[in-house]
Order: sequence, then structure tokens, then C-alpha cells
Amino acid sequence: MIRIMQSYSLSSNRMFVSRRLLFIIALLTLTNSLDAQNRAIKGRVFSKADKAPIAAASIVIRTLDSVAIAVTLSDERGEFQITLPPGEDSLLLQAHHLNYEDYFSKVKRSEIGDIYMKAITRELAELVIKAHRPMVRGRDGALLYDARTLLERSSALDAYAILSRTPGITQQGQDLVLVGSPRYTIAINGQIPPMPQGQLKQLLQSMPASQIASVEVFYNAPPQYHVHGAVINIILKKKEERSNLLQGEVYTTLQHNKYLNLKSGINLNYSRDKLSLSLMYAYDDRKQLLDNRLLSHHSVGSSVFDFEQSSKQKVLRHAHISFINLDYKIGSGKLSASYSGQYTPSIEKHLEIKGTNAIGNNQKREDDTMHSLSLSYTNANGFQIGASLLTYVYGGKQDFSIISRNRNHSFISHYGQNLETYRAYIDNTHALHYGWQISYGLNTSYTNERDFQAFQSAKTLETKDIKETLREWISSGYIKVGKKFSDSFSLSASLTGEYSNFSKENSFIIIPKADISYILNSKNIFQFSLTSGKVYPSYWEKRPYLTSIDGYLEGRGNPYLMPYNEYTARLNYILQQRYVFSLYHTYQPRYAVQQLYQSPIEPKMIAQTQNWDFNRTTGLLSVIPFSLAPNLKFNYTLNLFVSHVKHDHFHDMSFDRMALTAYNGLSATLAISKKPNIMMDLEGYYIVNPIQGIYNLSSPLGLAIGMRYTFAKGRATLTMRCTDIANMMTPKVNVRYGGQHFNMQNNADTRGVFIGLKYNFGGYTSKQRKEIDRSRWGHN
Repeated sequence: MIRIMQSYSLSSNRMFVSRRLLFIIALLTLTNSLDAQNRAIKGRVFSKADKAPIAAASIVIRTLDSVAIAVTLSDERGEFQITLPPGEDSLLLQAHHLNYEDYFSKVKRSEIGDIYMKAITRELAELVIKAHRPMVRGRDGALLYDARTLLERSSALDAYAILSRTPGITQQGQDLVLVGSPRYTIAINGQIPPMPQGQLKQLLQSMPASQIASVEVFYNAPPQYHVHGAVINIILKKKEERSNLLQGEVYTTLQHNKYLNLKSGINLNYSRDKLSLSLMYAYDDRKQLLDNRLLSHHSVGSSVFDFEQSSKQKVLRHAHISFINLDYKIGSGKLSASYSGQYTPSIEKHLEIKGTNAIGNNQKREDDTMHSLSLSYTNANGFQIGASLLTYVYGGKQDFSIISRNRNHSFISHYGQNLETYRAYIDNTHALHYGWQISYGLNTSYTNERDFQAFQSAKTLETKDIKETLREWISSGYIKVGKKFSDSFSLSASLTGEYSNFSKENSFIIIPKADISYILNSKNIFQFSLTSGKVYPSYWEKRPYLTSIDGYLEGRGNPYLMPYNEYTARLNYILQQRYVFSLYHTYQPRYAVQQLYQSPIEPKMIAQTQNWDFNRTTGLLSVIPFSLAPNLKFNYTLNLFVSHVKHDHFHDMSFDRMALTAYNGLSATLAISKKPNIMMDLEGYYIVNPIQGIYNLSSPLGLAIGMRYTFAKGRATLTMRCTDIANMMTPKVNVRYGGQHFNMQNNADTRGVFIGLKYNFGGYTSKQRKEIDRSRWGHN
């Protein structure tokens, strides 16, 4: 299938690389001279009357002569953690909140435990207070959304649905999009999960929304995440410690688009003393119908060919997904081991081709298997270390046969990919004098990837056998310093050195990042961030492959494809803890994406990924929540941006285009009743004047409506949902540029009806699971 929207040589000599690596090692070695005896203390703050957690309580560490040396705030769960400077032994802890009496205690150990504060009673005559729970807060360079507020405004059943209802995040087609950001990575409790995006999506869809405490959106990912671009961090509620407790959840969903799809699963948690064990199994049986229609007015010299071609691809697959995680507490730290697996024994793709010039079939039978093992250790002082191993095996057989212009074209091919990735990382944080903090870390990964494609019985079609091995090594080291100068102003900055050896091409780059936060008052918060990064192409895109898709459309690899850099500056303004306004600029030199191109020398349509000169975007994002009634709430998102794309060597032509595009998103939630608990929601978006390279895209319209019914004392939930009601979610392609003349329309089978039933027992809490970036795997 041809991608409409986004997809994904540098060199230097070995001495150049060695010097840069020595530079990284030297930076990290210097930090070893820092005092390693810093210790962190943590605890929780509760109301003495109703045992409810107290948020935004000031936690102050003082010397015996009352000099404050460290300050922090409790979070929404009442939890806090604060790092003490070195050389201080006799200290006092003070907890302060406007509505509670001050609490004092001596600091004797790293675990303060639970603090209970007594409420201050104030008698107010004839006073009525009307307040809104904060929708968004600014914290540590991130936008923090309270999950309770999101649930109030949504019928969301699971974590994936909560993300799609988070302001600034929307679901377009089958994927979530962070509006105003070219890409993002999902983290859970501050960790990047090593699992494919498909598996991660299934995990989030099986994670109860009620177990989420908050959602953090970092448009500038902190360096300790070891990723480039934005990060969406899901913070889970802290699980209460109990002994010999078995918790679980079973669920099943039916979804009907063109065909009926079934997904069922079970999740189990067992905890005993310091040990906790999580198990997950899911079965996914999926069928999908993909339609594509192409109208091409193709000029070759003085001849003109008119092609009208349609194709329907039926995709059938069933997969077994498993996950095991083991946690063991060691003092103030935690040792974790996990396994993720996915086995897809059967993937069938039946492509039927019909057109004025061609008729035929393209049949594929595939399978794939993925295994991932990881081991990590973290403690309360900001130290973490971990390693992981991943293996992936993918293979298939293609039987292609087509009759075009009274000639029979056919071939049989066998293809596949084997991949192993090894990764290790280490991070640490120290508190310095005068409120400064320093963090540093190393991350390294090595990938050995092998691709093959062998053709048999090829008739009249140009084919090319491939059997190649690619080895990739990426290593990076960072150092980050930061300081909270006052309650209203904080600053952090980091430098990351990244060395890569990708397809025998060496490169070294310095990646700067900076975050500034200024709080004028609780109603006016400003955040500024500056970030940069590097985006690598998929392994298959760099292969010199050549394959026919439908007799006219031809896929080609690009051995000269290079990674591209990305630079972003962003200014956020948070008004009254509800409204978010963001001004941003992104510059991507050597940006890469796949585009279709009509060959001037033969009647062939070429699909190939190339590096452009640049892609530049400047925009203004606004997120505005409002209510028309206590039980009717809305959220409006407007992203107005100017995009500028340029490519001087797009095959035998060039393009230089600019466009003003507007994204409009609106969601509404109606609480029908509390008893029984029934809620309805409506989501929609409309994009005006989108472009991509030489493509003019039609304005896509996404519209979905859903209902949620909770019963059995909150343990069971029935969800019903209709998606892509207008059947306009996938944009149409129109090209009239530089002699290129064609139209294309894809139907991704996004309109459908969804019914899901979920039941949990024992107070089930979904376990964190690590994600694997699968975006660069497989064959196009």
C-alpha cells in the first residue's frame, strides 16, 4: 500500500569518530568526581480528616537553625521526593499548605512515610465558591493533564482512549497524532517501553483508564529518555502494597468494518511482600479491506497514456501476544525483568487489480515472530541501569500475475528479514550546592539486520534479487544541568553527543536542548524549549530493491537515503490552568518521505523515498476547553500553520511549495446519568488545505460517536462506538505539478462499529510494559 502521509550521508573518518567518542567519555568521567553520597527522601502527604492525598503541599528541608536548603511540592497523589545536598546530617522537614496546619519532623531515613496534616477550620459567612479543577499544569518543561479531569470530559474506557481525548492529541485513522509535533514517543512511568507500536497500542487499549493518574506531554524530550522529539508520558496510579494479592482483568471486543474482527485477552497481577508479577495474553483476529483507485494521465515523450486502475487488498491476520514482568524491591530501589513476545503465524494479503490496461492478482503469505528480553534497576536517587535484547524474524512468499497491454507478466518471490538489536543504558542524577542539579548518562545500541528477496519464474517484468546485511551502531552520551532559581523561574540545558555507524556511513552530531519555565502567577505560566534530533530511515528503504505492485505501480529502494536532522523551538503559554497557546517552528533539513512519480521514459509510476532539501513548519496551536452545561463539556483545538517544502532534485524535476493549513478539532462529552452510569461522547476534526510535497490533499473529516455504560459496582464496562461516520477520514491525492498529472484515492477501512466488554477483579492495575520501535522494520 502506498503511504500518503509521512514516512521516514553523513560520513567521517575513524579518527574523527574516535575523537568524538573520547569527548563523550571524558564528559562522563568528569562527573564521577561529583559527590556520590547524595541521598533522596520520599513520602506522602494526606489529610488527617478524610485520608485524602494533598496536592501542592510545600515540602521544605531545613537545617537546625531554620535555613531552608531544599524545597519541592507534593503531586496529585500526595507523593514527593527530594534530594538532599551532601554534608548535611541533622535536618528538619516542614510540610506546609494554606488549608492545613504546618507539620514538622526530623529527617532520620530515606523513607519519611505518610504525613497526616490537620485541616484549618475557617468560618465564612454567606460565601459561595464556584471553581474549576485545573485542566493543565506546567511542570518541568511538560504540560501535565490530570486524568480525573480527562475522565470527567470523556467516555474513555482505556488508556489509549484517554490519550486520544487529551487536549492536543487526536486520533487520525488508526493512529494517534500529537498536533503541532512531527513525531512522538510514548513512555509509561518515565520509561520508554521496548515493544512494537502495534503491541503498545494493544497494551494501552487493555489498560483501564481509571488506573491513570496523569498524562505528561513533553514537546522537548529530556535527554534521559534517550529519544528525539516529543514524549507522551503516561503516569499510573501508585499501587497499594498488599500481601498475597491476585488481581486481574478479562476483556473481549468485536469490531465490524468491512469484516468482523475479534480481540480477547486476560491480564493478571500477583504481589507478595517485595515481589510483584504481571502476566498478559491477548489473541487478535483481524480482517481488513483496503481499496485504492488511481487515475493517471501519463506523458512519455510525445505519447500520452491514460490509466484507470483500481485495486482491492484483503488482509487477514491472527496474532498471539504475551507479556511477563517481574519486579523485586531492593531497599529504595527496584529490579525489573520482562519478556514481550508476538507470534503471527499467518498473514494473508490478497490484492485484486482491475483497470483499463491491466487485470491480475498479487497474493502474499507471510508470518513474523518477535521476542524481547529486558533487565533494569532503578533507585530513588535518580540512578538507573538497564539492558535489552530483541529478535525479529519476518518472511513471506509472493505470487504475482497480471495481464497488461495483451502481455502476461508474472513472478514468484520469496522475501524476509531477520533482525537482532542489543541495547544498554545508564543514567544518574546528583544534587549540587546552591540548588543546582546535574544529570548524565550513556546509551548504546547495536543492530544486525539481514534482508533477502529472491525471484523465480519472472516473465517480462524487471526484477532484482537482494541478499544484504546491514549493521548499525548508535551510541550517545549526555550531560544536563538545571536549577530552580525561585518558585517562578527555572532553567535546564543539556548537550548530547551521538555517534552512528549506519550502513557503513559514520556520523557524529552534537544535540543541544534547553528548557525555561517562568510562572508569573498561578494563572499565567510560560514555557520555552529548544530541541534538536535525528531521524533514521527504515532498513528496507535503503535497500536497492525493485518490485512491481500492480503492473503499473513500482516500488524502488534508495541506497543513497540519509538520516535527517530536526530542530524545533516552542513557546507555550498556559492561561488559568485551562487554556494552552503554543507558538512553534520546526526545521527539517534533508527531510525524507515517500512520493509517487510518473516516469518520463516509460509508462511506470514509481514509489520511492527521497531526501528533500528541507521541510519547514511555523504554527500557532490553541487548546480551548469550555462547557455549555454542567453535564455537557467541549474541547476545541486549532492548529494554524504554514508549511514550506523544497526539493531541487526530485527525479528530473524540482518543487518549492508553501501552504497555510488549519487543523480544527472538537470533542464533546455528555453525561447522560450517574445511576445508571451512562456517558456519551462525540469527536471530530477537519483539516483545511493540507499538502505534502507535490501532493494536494483533500480536506479530511473525521467523525466518531461513542457511549459507555458502567455497571456491577464499577467492575464491568460496556462500550459502543461508531468511527469515521462521514467516511472522509482518508484524504484524496491530486497532483498537477511539473508535468505530473494523476489522482489517487485510498480507503483504509476506517468506518466501523465497535463493541467492547471488560471486567476486572481484585482492584486490577495494568502493569508498565516496554515499547519497541518497529517503525523501521519490515518491507514496504
